[in-house]
Amino acid sequence: MKDLLVLVKFGERQFVEKLQKEGEIYFNVPETYVNSEKKEQSDKLEGIEWLVNNGFAKITYNHPVIGKGELIPKNGEGQLIQYNFNSLSHSLYSITQNDFLNNNFNFSIDDRMRKFGDTALMIKNPNR
Repeated sequence: MKDLLVLVKFGERQFVEKLQKEGEIYFNVPETYVNSEKKEQSDKLEGIEWLVNNGFAKITYNHPVIGKGELIPKNGEGQLIQYNFNSLSHSLYSITQNDFLNNNFNFSIDDRMRKFGDTALMIKNPNR
């Protein structure tokens, strides 16, 4: 991204300091975020390889092991989702030129980022 100015890593001091001093990056599996009870860290779409919003009302199946049945979505419009929980996730907060331009140079970071930990590391010139 040409307009990327800064990346910010929010997290616990021990992990952020290891990133800064040793270049060590803390990863987690996507399932951690899908099932997280912490609203600021919860991401039901983390680890998705593909998603189809086709709005189906019912799927009928006939499987040799589990037998026959129907899947009916709760809200009447279903989604087909393929997860990959074998990958790793690492989150960074990005600040771009557009963040400033679209807000008349009045930019602030979402308060929910504080809940990731007590420390933040700013990575300048991330395009280099």
